[in-house]
Amino acid sequence: MSNSATKDIYRFDQCSVLVVDDDSFNHDVVGFFLEELGITNIHYGLDGIEGLEMIERLNPDLIILDIVMPRLGGLDVLRQLRSQPKYFDLPVIVQTGNDSTESRDSMFTAGATDYVTKPLNIHEFQGRVTTHLKNLLLVKSLETQLDNIALEMRTAAELQRSMLPPDTVVADIQKRYGVSINTLFDPCSTLGGDFFGIFPINDTAFAFYLCDFAGHGVGAALNTVRIHTVVARLPPPSPEDPASYLESLNADLCSSMSNRHYATLLLGIVDVAQKTFTYSSAGAPRPLLVKDKKGDWLESRGMPLGLVETARYDNNKISFSPGNILFLYSDAMTETLTVGDEMFGEESVSQLITSTLDIHPNDLRLNTIIEKFQKRTIQPLDDDLTAIYLDWNTP
Repeated sequence: MSNSATKDIYRFDQCSVLVVDDDSFNHDVVGFFLEELGITNIHYGLDGIEGLEMIERLNPDLIILDIVMPRLGGLDVLRQLRSQPKYFDLPVIVQTGNDSTESRDSMFTAGATDYVTKPLNIHEFQGRVTTHLKNLLLVKSLETQLDNIALEMRTAAELQRSMLPPDTVVADIQKRYGVSINTLFDPCSTLGGDFFGIFPINDTAFAFYLCDFAGHGVGAALNTVRIHTVVARLPPPSPEDPASYLESLNADLCSSMSNRHYATLLLGIVDVAQKTFTYSSAGAPRPLLVKDKKGDWLESRGMPLGLVETARYDNNKISFSPGNILFLYSDAMTETLTVGDEMFGEESVSQLITSTLDIHPNDLRLNTIIEKFQKRTIQPLDDDLTAIYLDWNTP
């Protein structure tokens, strides 16, 4: 922190101090000591009852509290203050003429932050006030910074979600190609390293991809912006050659990312006229194809994106017919531990999918799958979870 920033934080003229003491002469002495520190917002109460009312009304930053006062003494004031959570951390410096061990114990037990003895020594008094106000202002500064960071994180999360396919685009693809598509995007923190996209290619084919960057949080989320930007810039993939598209995507990412960052990605293309699913994988988890209520794991090989600029990828092509289901997911689903402390694994994923096939309407299936998954695994997850559930429901 720079010196100028430190001075800004420790501006005592921004602080409010309440002096609770029945001795008006002591008001003058304490007020003079405080004003020498640059504190001008000073209030005075004559006893504990008035002091409590003023604390509630003024919400001061620091209290200078006398112990012996009429109506309500300082120890009772402390006890009432500390009984309210909002005043747990309010600094209270007690003034006392009794410096015995027993007296100090009773003050700290009641909730005093610090104490000074009478008659007041200006250097000791100002030193203790300075210490507690600096601590208070530093905490306030950090809280403000944390609030700003939280706001920026929420804004960034909204931006990241805005890059996902809009509901209108998904609805248009479902209607145009006769499929049902349900998706899940659940970052383990405010920002995630997972991302997915869905977009049309021609009258009979559409593409979708699921990407998972290593790590999560701000760094991983920034990389999803890169993916979104590159995909928007590249021409649509050939329905027969998604591998070439991955090679172009990989080359672009290798030139713009550190080699410490990489992503797994599966790009799939459904052609409803040819009744095929053609896909290429960059180290993504194996997609699941469900036919006749049985799950079949598809091959998924390839170098993750962003590591080797000259990496080459393979095309894979299978038949995909009405009544079939495709399920893509990030590795959090298979690598999460169950409540029995075992890896959830592919077999459990397959069982989840096939156990929901009788649920109608089918747009409830993914929700049911995730609910069952959450009940069987340790929550919350320490990785982002993203899934695409595609059901070809039109002959």
